[in-house]
Amino acid sequence: MKNRLPIALVSAVVLAAPALAETPPSVPAIERAHRMADYVEAGGVTAGFNVNFGGGPLIGGTMQFTPSLSHVRMDLDDGGVVIYRDGDVFVSPADYTTKGYDARFHVLTWPYFMALPFKLSDPGVNVLPGGDLPINDADDTEPSLQVTFGDGVGDAPDDWYYLFTSDDAQLTAAAYIVTYNTDAAEAAQKPSIIRYGDYELVDGVPFSTRWTFNFWNKQTGIDGEPKGEAEIDGIELGPIDAARFTPPVGARKL
Repeated sequence: MKNRLPIALVSAVVLAAPALAETPPSVPAIERAHRMADYVEAGGVTAGFNVNFGGGPLIGGTMQFTPSLSHVRMDLDDGGVVIYRDGDVFVSPADYTTKGYDARFHVLTWPYFMALPFKLSDPGVNVLPGGDLPINDADDTEPSLQVTFGDGVGDAPDDWYYLFTSDDAQLTAAAYIVTYNTDAAEAAQKPSIIRYGDYELVDGVPFSTRWTFNFWNKQTGIDGEPKGEAEIDGIELGPIDAARFTPPVGARKL
């Protein structure tokens, strides 16, 4: 990837692929496995990212966000800047448009996938046992946790997730639907699944650095060939200058 913000070198340890869980863990167990206290205390995340869908590049650059995701900034490889700040989205230059989806979708989606293990205790998030569900195929079922959202929570409260973890409560996959700008009933006909791989430790906090996306069926598991993938690199934990979330001069508010 190119046009990255300067990122300090960090000590990272690649983790071996964990065994899958036999029973669904509790939310506190997932938060402990992902070192949530250290994540929050760090005050921010900076990471390079590159997303490919449909056989080609979709979006890439550097993302920075606060632990709560109340503030997000993307400096993109094509020169665009997208900022999310307390519900508002700004793009720079003023005529900038993102590929595939609108800028609000991009700035909310990719940081959320990275921060998902840390978002399960948010107000309005409901987590219940989801039963044994397939990942790869109907004969490959694993215990899951179902995540839903209260009315008015986020941009797409009708979204849902089914989370799968390793036996040490580390997130390995998340089936989901996207209802952003889409009818919920229609979205539920074609769920997707993100599989988290190639975990690395950054200052003791584990982050997945390779994501694979497929369509998914609740009865039969992964449906068809991969539809996309993402790579995360140069992860750095630490406070982010608040000025980074101030829209550049001339930016357009969506």
